[in-house]
Amino acid sequence: MWVVSLEIEHECIILSKTKKFDLVDNTYLLSLYHKNNHVYYTNVHYLHGDPRQVTNFISALKKDPQIIKVETKGNIVYTLTKAKKLPIAYYFNKETFLITPVIHQKEKEVWNVGAWEKEELLNFIKKAKSLGKVKVKKICRTFVSELFVQKTLPKLTTKQREALELAIKEGYYTIPKKIETDKLAQLMKLSRATYKEHLRKAEAKLLPFVLKAQL
Repeated sequence: MWVVSLEIEHECIILSKTKKFDLVDNTYLLSLYHKNNHVYYTNVHYLHGDPRQVTNFISALKKDPQIIKVETKGNIVYTLTKAKKLPIAYYFNKETFLITPVIHQKEKEVWNVGAWEKEELLNFIKKAKSLGKVKVKKICRTFVSELFVQKTLPKLTTKQREALELAIKEGYYTIPKKIETDKLAQLMKLSRATYKEHLRKAEAKLLPFVLKAQL
């Protein structure tokens, strides 16, 4: 199987909002179709960042004239978009597929795309370049061991997810460690004991799943 990893910069209603609200949006395309000479597509978005900014992001989506339907639950958002311009996903075909969700972060999207034949990926790259600036990070033949498994991950509470995301963002898991739990608790405006409880519960749910995936 062939895979390509691309960084794409282009005019995008999602990118403009992730940049404005300093969020990361993992997006997965659910459907794309034509109706009355327009292109419509449905996405599911998994938002990561400050919960207040997630709320602001969702409010901005609802005000965008291209977004005609929005349903939300916490940091998960479903959208139906009526496109003014053809989206990059329009150039998918039956031979190409997403290895991971599309990552929207600040000025760029990261696309990890797979296909049985290299030529299909080269065609996708060529078409993507017609819509914006494209950087090919890698293209190779490989066995794909990682696929989109967001739905199968253990469910965290809102506070557990926030505690974990903050720890990752602030460098709690880096070597050397950049921050201690006391400071993380202050950032979340929680007591140290309460913050540690949320974080440890999140780790307890996720770590067995991660270790099992490596077997």
